[in-house]
Amino acid sequence: MTATRGAGTPKGSPAGTGIEPAEATDPGVRRSARAVLLLSIAEVVGKVVTLALLLYAVRVLTPAEFGSFSYALSFGMLLAVLPAWGLDALLVQQVGADRSRLPGQYAQLLLLRTMLAVPVVVLGAAAGALTRPTAEDRFALVAMLVAAVLESYAHAPRNVAGVLRRQSTVALVLVGQRLLTAGAAIGALAAGWGLVGLSSAYVAITLLGTAALFLVVARAGGRPSWTGITKRTLGRTARLSVPLGIDALVAMFLFRAHTLMLGWFHGDTAVAEYTPPYRLVETVLFVTWAVSRVTYPAMASAADLASLRRALSSGLSVTAFVFAPFAALMIVRGPDVLALLFGDYYADTGATVLRVLALTPLAFAVGYLFSYAFVAQGRNGVALVTSLIAAVANLVANLLLLPPLSTLGAALTTTGSYLLEALLLVAVARRSFGALGMVSALALPMLSSVPAAAVALIPLPVLPALVLAGACYLAVWLLAARRWQPANLAVLMSVVPGRRK
Repeated sequence: MTATRGAGTPKGSPAGTGIEPAEATDPGVRRSARAVLLLSIAEVVGKVVTLALLLYAVRVLTPAEFGSFSYALSFGMLLAVLPAWGLDALLVQQVGADRSRLPGQYAQLLLLRTMLAVPVVVLGAAAGALTRPTAEDRFALVAMLVAAVLESYAHAPRNVAGVLRRQSTVALVLVGQRLLTAGAAIGALAAGWGLVGLSSAYVAITLLGTAALFLVVARAGGRPSWTGITKRTLGRTARLSVPLGIDALVAMFLFRAHTLMLGWFHGDTAVAEYTPPYRLVETVLFVTWAVSRVTYPAMASAADLASLRRALSSGLSVTAFVFAPFAALMIVRGPDVLALLFGDYYADTGATVLRVLALTPLAFAVGYLFSYAFVAQGRNGVALVTSLIAAVANLVANLLLLPPLSTLGAALTTTGSYLLEALLLVAVARRSFGALGMVSALALPMLSSVPAAAVALIPLPVLPALVLAGACYLAVWLLAARRWQPANLAVLMSVVPGRRK
């Protein structure tokens, strides 16, 4: 990949959008926008279904049991970063400009992942057997660890599908997996099988879903090639993956460690009280995942900095469009949302936590997309260093704040760490990529969120209040975008069904 040092914003580009008017209606842009829409729909369905499972579980399980399940989920996801090890991002980076390398890189990814996964499962299961208080807690921890490792395998075919631009079937498989997981888990809970039944259903359907992903991607042409793999090529891939692997481990530490540390300091009940607001915030991150699966391959194959900036700016605009109003509405009506979804107990214990966490999705999205921009350029060290700085700050803040502040301390350290990482990446990116259009990408959604938040304060039940607030936000944003950001509006309208191409 070549880059033009010091290239500025393309001429003719609307101020700050990073997208030229002609490109807003280009077929490639429309395809990318539709891919984001499709993946977002799949992620929305998956997140809604998963949230429904949690809403049922939180009413059937005791706070201690629900906290144990949440602890096991965080434990499994944290350890599963080791077999993931940034290999998926490396695959996209390595084949971005030469897709013929995909089969060999795919095979190397799977081999290295297996070499890492086996000791992780064995040692993690041993740790669970030694640290959890009851047999049910130990079973849940081991089951969720296995499920998380299987999910790390599932990322491989998902990224291959992204490289091949064949993500429709993958999206359907993901939706089916989430539906089956929720159905089986809710059935197990309804049958009275408790924590063990919930964990068993989760790991069993994860296994089926992972196998289905490999199958559909293979049928789409994404098959690994085992020929030509030697110790030398495998060793080279392993060495290249080290910065990305450490970065992925640090990123997951930021994402999950506070839950584990909260459990160590205050027990499973505190974890249960923290989980509803945190899961509500985590649920909306599907937008970041969906956007990154389209923008990262585009950035990895970009011919110059101007192309990279356009992909990055589009991703920022989409995530800000969703996360700015989310933050505003959670600040003003978050407690009512918690009461509606999880009950009065969790609304009382999680209201302040949710308000503190409200900005986390936006900060996370900015840091995530900028980090991938550097990885796409082959500058893995930038993403690693900023993640390490944020992780050290997170660890120190957790040690200082969790003992006295419990769940509020966890929320403060989470939001603060993501803000710190985002600010560091933006500062470095300004020197490396030139003008980024950050103000324009973020300002319009944030300003449009102000009247929406005011509408949400109308003394109505939470659902109609949020619907009215959402309609207000969309109307204000559309009017303002038509005047000041027509390129972003054109991209948005290009995914509306029935519009002329």
